[in-house]
Amino acid sequence: SGKGEGEGEGEGAAATGGDGASAAAPAAAVAKAEPFNEVTFSTGCQTTPTHWKQTVCLMDPPLVMAAGDKLKGELSFFRDSVNPREYHMDVTLLEPVARFMPFHMC
Repeated sequence: SGKGEGEGEGEGAAATGGDGASAAAPAAAVAKAEPFNEVTFSTGCQTTPTHWKQTVCLMDPPLVMAAGDKLKGELSFFRDSVNPREYHMDVTLLEPVARFMPFHMC
């Protein structure tokens, strides 16, 4: 089981170095380093699925938000007491609207 708190947006981004040259590398090696490439990761339904488990949890009633809007809340999940392959997940939104939503995932 687990529980987490946080805020998030629809997508995140991180930068990686081309050949992994570090600040401790000689100046000549740094000068030859490739430019930084942007790497993004999204679990949005419009993106290609990854090897991570992705589950769509439909909210009822739907929560309509614009791109870039932030959510703040808590996520709790635990295994089913009868079938350990099933999970229960509770989402508690604190902002922009307080709401509790239980989900059952098989």
